[in-house]
Amino acid sequence: MKRPILLAVASFFWQTVPLFARRLDQTPMSKVVELLIDLSHTIETDGVTEQKSYDNYACWCEETLARKVREINEAKATITKTEMEMKELNADLGALGADIEHLKKGIAANQQAQREAVEIRDKEAADYNDQKLESEQCIGALEQAIKVLMGAGTGKKMLGNIQE
Repeated sequence: MKRPILLAVASFFWQTVPLFARRLDQTPMSKVVELLIDLSHTIETDGVTEQKSYDNYACWCEETLARKVREINEAKATITKTEMEMKELNADLGALGADIEHLKKGIAANQQAQREAVEIRDKEAADYNDQKLESEQCIGALEQAIKVLMGAGTGKKMLGNIQE
């Protein structure tokens, strides 16, 4: 909608400019000079505008370049730090792996010693129970013998104890 109106206004001015030029007694040379002066002013204002745009762009480029350089340096430092940490962790991993193997051997030896101790305890417990049973039987026999011996010399008591 704006474009047709703009074209109409422009064509009106293009048609009326020669009439104004004739009235003011402008020569074709003065028109050329006037157009060149207008062109010069337009170029100068465009140049100033373009210079401002270029300055803004150049400033942005410099800031971006500085930021990127800083970020690259930070990334390089992070990479170096991470590589060092990885080396340290790999060294720790090797040392801890050796410790784990040593501890596994220690655990296996401890479990074997525990099994042997359980076997010895079971054997000693069985021996103790056998000795206890034998001792109790001996004590029981001795108690019977004491009862028999206490009743010795009395005829009736002896026969009574035997019957008991």
